[in-house]
Amino acid sequence: MTLVLVGCASVRATDLSAQLQAGTDFSADVDAAIAQFEADGFVVRERHRGETFDAVAVEDEEGRTRVRVATRKGWVLSVDAPSEHHSRPRVGLWPARADLDGDGREELLVSAHDPATDRTCAALVQIEGDGSAREVTLPLALGGDACIEGVEGGALQIGVRYPRWSRGRVPVLRFWLGGRGWLRREIIEEEAPSDASPSEMWAWAVEAAGRLHAQDASADAQVAAFDAALGTPSSERWEEARAAFVEWIRDGWRERDPLGDGRNEP
Repeated sequence: MTLVLVGCASVRATDLSAQLQAGTDFSADVDAAIAQFEADGFVVRERHRGETFDAVAVEDEEGRTRVRVATRKGWVLSVDAPSEHHSRPRVGLWPARADLDGDGREELLVSAHDPATDRTCAALVQIEGDGSAREVTLPLALGGDACIEGVEGGALQIGVRYPRWSRGRVPVLRFWLGGRGWLRREIIEEEAPSDASPSEMWAWAVEAAGRLHAQDASADAQVAAFDAALGTPSSERWEEARAAFVEWIRDGWRERDPLGDGRNEP
């Protein structure tokens, strides 16, 4: 998820930047700016304060949402939804402790709902020593559509979707990510489905291989887990799909057209 990081937003009737000057008591200025938002029909949905930032999410009765983050540098993040340039219907803030990874720099989670996939994901925004903000790119490299789906303590719940490998249900790999540098992964184990349809077993097989991929297991181990979960392909089309996915595993889970013909259904 990509956000709009700004040094200072342009001044509008409901723009918090009209209230804030860099280097001032930004929390006091945010208090005053919230009063301005409320006068314009917005209510505060979330507010999170750390030692280095003050963040607020507001919403009006028409469902318009705003997120603003202030630091000693001024306004460093401004996100509106819906907006002229983005189709996301709403944005917000998730409650989380200020320094998630324990590196001495504070973070916050800014969420946005994606109507295309009907899921809400968060961006991890870190406040630097000079008061600037940057969106953190997590070390995932798992070949799918990654999303921060939740947070617990200092760990982020990550969901990685593989829509190109959907055969009725999109396979999703889930795990907890935490530790210094976000290098510790704890895989969320799922129970194998009982009496499942072929499409459900396919998704489960992709996820079984994905769990080993996330733990840096060998390609042979991933293929073995996939085959054990899938069983014997029931048709030539399923066999084609299996061969394409096995090739993808051996290519290191790099994004590609799985069947080479633009089709995703066996």
